[in-house]
Amino acid sequence: MVVMWTPPNECPRCGGEVLWGYTENGKRMAIDPARYPDDDTQANQAVYVDHLRRLRIRQLSKARPLASFEHRAMPHVATCPAEIRDRQARAAAASRPARRGTRGRGRGGGHQTRGAASLVIDLSSRRILR
Repeated sequence: MVVMWTPPNECPRCGGEVLWGYTENGKRMAIDPARYPDDDTQANQAVYVDHLRRLRIRQLSKARPLASFEHRAMPHVATCPAEIRDRQARAAAASRPARRGTRGRGRGGGHQTRGAASLVIDLSSRRILR
């Protein structure tokens, strides 16, 4: 049985409860505080408390399955409502076709080469000035 050494904190994006732990690379990671059954394949993180009472998180794999002192957890980024909403918005934006001729040139969309003479048009007399 894993002892929770810290009360759940709040997700800065959605306000839900999360536990903060450290990955094998030393990066902080938020996980959901709920426990998942050992046969749940969606919960792909192994969580345990190390000898310094820090919550440690690692990715489960076939080479390194769940150990007896670990339990399964779900990364909060996979269940965060704000992250899911942003992910869906990015996917919808990526599926829309880009407007032709405007990418990288602002609203005008026209080409302007260096050194080209710019033309000024006098609208009152309809003459082209240089």
